[in-house]
Amino acid sequence: MTISSRGILFLAAVFLLSAAALRPPVRQQELRVLITARNMVENRDPLHLEFQNRPRYRKPPFPYWAAAIPFAVTGLYQSVLAGRLLFVAGTVLMLHIFMRNAGTNRVWAGMCLLSTYGIWRFGSLAETDMLNMLGMILAFSGWRKHSGLLSATGMSVAFLSKGPAGLAIPLISFLILQSKQAHNLRYWLMATLPTLLCAGAWTGFLYFNPEARIALGNELHATFVHTAHTNPAAYYLYTLPLMMLPVLLFCPPFPRQLRRAPLCTTPVVWFAVTFVLLTLTVSKQNHYALMLMPPAAWILGDVLSKFRTPQSLKALCLLLLLATLAEIPRNRYEADAISARFLNNARPKVAEAPVLHVVGVNSARFDFHLGRHVENTDSATHALNRAAPGDAILVVQRPDRFDAREHANPPLMEYDDDQWIRRMYRVP
Repeated sequence: MTISSRGILFLAAVFLLSAAALRPPVRQQELRVLITARNMVENRDPLHLEFQNRPRYRKPPFPYWAAAIPFAVTGLYQSVLAGRLLFVAGTVLMLHIFMRNAGTNRVWAGMCLLSTYGIWRFGSLAETDMLNMLGMILAFSGWRKHSGLLSATGMSVAFLSKGPAGLAIPLISFLILQSKQAHNLRYWLMATLPTLLCAGAWTGFLYFNPEARIALGNELHATFVHTAHTNPAAYYLYTLPLMMLPVLLFCPPFPRQLRRAPLCTTPVVWFAVTFVLLTLTVSKQNHYALMLMPPAAWILGDVLSKFRTPQSLKALCLLLLLATLAEIPRNRYEADAISARFLNNARPKVAEAPVLHVVGVNSARFDFHLGRHVENTDSATHALNRAAPGDAILVVQRPDRFDAREHANPPLMEYDDDQWIRRMYRVP
């Protein structure tokens, strides 16, 4: 039995859809997208981005639109699967286009990209990274096909998903590749003019919107000047290999094999430009390494296709199937670990409260599971003191942080244990 590109896409769809349906939203980055998209649909305004009663213009709008469309079509604003649906479709489409560009080694390259922790962890989430990768791969596909319009589409998607990196990485790579793979003036005009118009339109909207302009300035400052995510210059030298596990374990010793396996120039340049730009950027986070994974998987697929047997490819497929099965108990555990059941049970009981005060873990989790804006604080006593008659208070907090044990108002719901205080108060 041989493994085909369609078989890999089928495996990807099964794995990613199961993860999207079972995995609870726990990352702040994803909760921002889901909640902002929900607010966008409720406000019926695709350009007004709002997160927890504050403008949210620090990221481009495409991921919010991708989550908002299924919300609007289905009406299921609280369905995490609905919010993730287009992101899963984008990841599968990205894999399909990636394999078409990898040439005769497409099956190996596809499995190298799919069999990585990076795709397993982020491929099903409603975040910016997979859409950014889709745009990048579209841009490089346009370069390979000498299609400026396809490159422009890809760079526009990448820019509207992640920001300036969606323009800088492809354009610098194309300029370097031009010396070996000359493209005519028509390609360059078709690739750059629509992209600049798209980027200019969004940048102009931000500039002429005072709230958006301030948010954009804060984002640029946080990314390039002062950031909470400072890491050493060698950060991606060890972050990328971790993201590429377990497929990296199938890689033969490189020095001897690379002399016998000439590599395609495009992924090498793509990887080098991305690595340099990420290293020079002040803010360094592990999910930024996802931008390095497509060219790395392309290179790795070229190497493995020459030095591994079909049995190794089947072993990767089996590994992916086992990972799919392993996701089920892990995700069910995560669903209870973040007190999702408690918040869902509390939702109808606090629906009529004028203001909902929350205490403890990430307020975005409260916001998403309760389906409404919340007022957040770290002190249960402070929440009880500031709440007006009729307000509700929800607490999900570690026992060592809880400071309202002797408060006069008894909780209507109580799930205290050794690890968590879970309580709901109603102010009379």
